[in-house]
Amino acid sequence: YPNISVMKAALAANGTEVALRDPGRKAWGFTIIAEPDQSDRVLETVPAVTIENILAQHGRERVFILKLDVEGAEAELFHNSRGWMSRTDILIAELHEWLIEGSEAAFRAATGGRANTFMPGEKVLSLHPARVAAQ
Repeated sequence: YPNISVMKAALAANGTEVALRDPGRKAWGFTIIAEPDQSDRVLETVPAVTIENILAQHGRERVFILKLDVEGAEAELFHNSRGWMSRTDILIAELHEWLIEGSEAAFRAATGGRANTFMPGEKVLSLHPARVAAQ
C-alpha cells in the first residue's frame, strides 16, 4: 500500500536514540530506555521519533486515528503531547499504569476537554471535541 510506511524506530517524547530493552516479559513487553546501564538487557539501539516528526515527514497537519501501545512510555508521551494532541482526532491507547505509575494521570491531563471512554482492560478511547460534535 503506497500510503503505509514502515519505520524502524521507537516512538518517544523526544527524537533521540534509545535502547530497546528486554525487561523479561517476552517480546510484547519490550521497553525503551534513553540511558541504559549495565543491568539492562539491551537488544539494540534504534532511532526515536516523535509524533510531530512523523507528521512533518509525511507533510500532514492532523492524525485521524492514533493507536498507542507503547509498553510504559505513555506517561512521557502524554506529558509532552501539547504539539500533537489537539491535532489528533481519535486516540486509542493502552495505559500500563501497573508498569509505569502515572500513565493514567498523564493521559487525563493531556486529554482534558476530550470525550474519553475507559474500556475493559488497559484500553481507552479519546475523541477530539470536534469529532464528538460532528456525531
